Amino acid sequence: GAWLNAGQAALADKVIRLHVLANSDSEADQALKLRVRDRILAEAADLFAPGETVAQARETLTLALPALAEAGAEVIVDTAGELLERLLEA
Repeated sequence: GAWLNAGQAALADKVIRLHVLANSDSEADQALKLRVRDRILAEAADLFAPGETVAQARETLTLALPALAEAGAEVIVDTAGELLERLLEA
C-alpha cells in the first residue's frame, strides 16, 4: 500500500517512462504497440550522455519528441502498407 506508493514516488524522480498505447487488446494491436515501442527506444538509445541528470534527459527528450513520434508513426504506416499489400494479393 503506502510503502509501494512512496517507493514509486521516489523512483519517479529518477526515471523517465515511455507509455505506448494500443488501439485495442487484440493480438495485432498489441504486436503493433510493441513494434512502435521498440522503434522509439532504438531511436532514443543514443540521445543521452553518460551522467545526464533526469532533468537534462527530460530536456533532451522534449527536443527529440517530434523525431521520436515520427519514428513511431513510420512503423504504423509501414505496417498498414504491409497489410494493404496482403489484402491486394488475396
